[in-house]
Amino acid sequence: MLMKRPEHKRFDYQPRYYKPEKDKSQKFRDRLEIAYRSHLVRKNNSKLLFYFLIISLIIYLLLRFGIL
Repeated sequence: MLMKRPEHKRFDYQPRYYKPEKDKSQKFRDRLEIAYRSHLVRKNNSKLLFYFLIISLIIYLLLRFGIL
């Protein structure tokens, strides 16, 4: 033959050992993190709503009594 024959590619794949206990603990940590983040978002949204209501009340009172 005039040309070199192609060979198949070889990979050095090392399979990982599956630990079901670790998988359960990781899922639990992920769920806790999601719950914590959603709590922070709700807390921040409630603060924002509170500040908006206070500012709206102040502007209403200023307009009502003719200061602005």
